[in-house]
Amino acid sequence: MLVLGTTSKDKGTQLETLVRVALADEGFENVRANIIGAGGNELDVVAVQSTVLLGQATATPVLCEAKAYANTVDMPTWQRFLGKLFIGRHENPRTVGVLIALNGVNGNVAGSLDILRQRDAGLLVIDGTVLVGRARGSAELADEVEVASAAESVFGRRPIALEPAYYNAAWSWVLRWSPDSYSILRGDGSAPLTVEIDVLRPALAEVLQGALWETSDTDAVDEARHDRRLQALGLLFGGGVLSRSDAPDIFEELSSASFCEELDAEVRLRQAAELSASDVAALIRYLLQRRIRVRHLGFVAKRLHEPYISRLVDELPGLQLGLTLDEDDEQALRRVAPMFPSIWANLLEPVPFLIPHDRSNADAAAADREAFWEMIQSCIRADLADPALRAFLFDYLDVAELEERQSTVVKTKYEAVAEITTAVRNGIGVLEVPNDAGGSTHHVMIRVLHGAPEPWESTHPNPSLDLEDI
Repeated sequence: MLVLGTTSKDKGTQLETLVRVALADEGFENVRANIIGAGGNELDVVAVQSTVLLGQATATPVLCEAKAYANTVDMPTWQRFLGKLFIGRHENPRTVGVLIALNGVNGNVAGSLDILRQRDAGLLVIDGTVLVGRARGSAELADEVEVASAAESVFGRRPIALEPAYYNAAWSWVLRWSPDSYSILRGDGSAPLTVEIDVLRPALAEVLQGALWETSDTDAVDEARHDRRLQALGLLFGGGVLSRSDAPDIFEELSSASFCEELDAEVRLRQAAELSASDVAALIRYLLQRRIRVRHLGFVAKRLHEPYISRLVDELPGLQLGLTLDEDDEQALRRVAPMFPSIWANLLEPVPFLIPHDRSNADAAAADREAFWEMIQSCIRADLADPALRAFLFDYLDVAELEERQSTVVKTKYEAVAEITTAVRNGIGVLEVPNDAGGSTHHVMIRVLHGAPEPWESTHPNPSLDLEDI
């Protein structure tokens, strides 16, 4: 994997941020970076693992050294790390030492680690493959096969190599076309916006050799046009009208759209109650025809879109091959659907598992509902895996945590042997990252301990994400 950065210091900060996120996600507490310990001991990341044994609380300090080297870690670096761990254990003998070596360690270090680990279980080395595996597990990185297929769809060719990259609390894929050329896709395999590429460009140039190939010369023009669409829709959702002089090209599109009406040379958005299923579907497709910059979602923050999403739920049987929900499930869908754009898009087309059949068959109907809710859950996870959308959901729609429960029943030919139940709380945490510009704010997914307060029992920071006013 690659850790991007505009300077060596920036690369180190990026890796430290990734380590902080990983530790917080696994339930470690008091996670801090760039700490000066006793005797001037400089520590990249420190944390505390709290456990309770027979009612007694125990705290285990964790000391991490993060190395974003392009090559393997050598003996001098390893020995300096061991020296820092020695000092840390002088303060607290229980201290655990973790070296995060992005590209692994050389043979001499590996041999030293093997010998020391025979008597020291509190000494660990973690390489980039572990961090990549975590990103795959959280859906922040798609599978390589999916990404290669997406690259062929976007660029018309398959890359000769793929490599995951991390920068600004977000994952990307570097696609290699040759030693002298490369392109970028988002972690989920989708094409990034031009503005996202502009943010990455200095860090890419510092780390990678060769020319950056972007998707096409027309992307910036198409994105600017879609920005104008979203600005117009924000105006219309708020009850305003669009005149030809405001945006002639967008006026022409909307004046002929079934979800709008033209009166006195002005376009208005029709009321949700007036729209058919096909009209609402046309509105959602118009809204989502290109990736949206979250700064244009002010109308969603003000929940002006909710009556239109509710109309989608009204028309669910027509959209989903006759699928119906009971009253409780329907109300749950009405509450959750407005929050997640992926749900809007997926309500428009039948779930692939569904087929036309006799809905009076209770078992088949139950299987359909299971497939439908699996799709909804997948949409929620996908939106939370998007760093920018995750920030919007937290700051403006107050989405703070997902608690997922799973039950597995093991059955033999004769009986149910055991039922295994798990519950996992994944929350959105706000992480402040220092940089040369003074610092930035990132919204990251973290594991929430079972005994932690519920989101409504906690205080939360003010929004850090700026939206365009409507």
